[in-house]
Amino acid sequence: MNFYLRDLKPGDEEGKGYVHYASWHETYVGLMPQEYLDKVTLDYCIHIARTYPQNTIVAIVDEKIVGFSCYMEEAENRASKKPSSEIMALYVLKEYQKQGIGYALLQAVLKRLTPKTVILFVLEGNDRAIEFYQKAGFVFTRHKIEKQISGKTLVELEMVLFL
Repeated sequence: MNFYLRDLKPGDEEGKGYVHYASWHETYVGLMPQEYLDKVTLDYCIHIARTYPQNTIVAIVDEKIVGFSCYMEEAENRASKKPSSEIMALYVLKEYQKQGIGYALLQAVLKRLTPKTVILFVLEGNDRAIEFYQKAGFVFTRHKIEKQISGKTLVELEMVLFL
């Protein structure tokens, strides 16, 4: 399969929003309360894409966005390792996974970050993502964040990669 990567540009918001929406509904069923997932609508995801277009790389197959990754040069305050950069999101539509697209997105993001610590948070139980990041060299820190969502405690586990 041929694909290429590029920066998100104006007009891409619907495609990125769709990948965000579909990936959440493919990935998090059973890991997050359905009541919460039902609030993650396509319109909401397109709104997020329009509101936060910066630092986003998209993967394109047949002129269709099939994946994306977003990053921050300086991680949010929740990071245990400082200074560090943060990968905020990396999603690839299910039918395009296991074809090198996610790895290419990850490598493209890492090339843009100055040599330092890179962190990300992964939802506990998201074994596919955990395995993906471990193969790329990320390891768990002991830091985790617990969130109450729709009456359920969700745990995000911090992973780190030293560049």
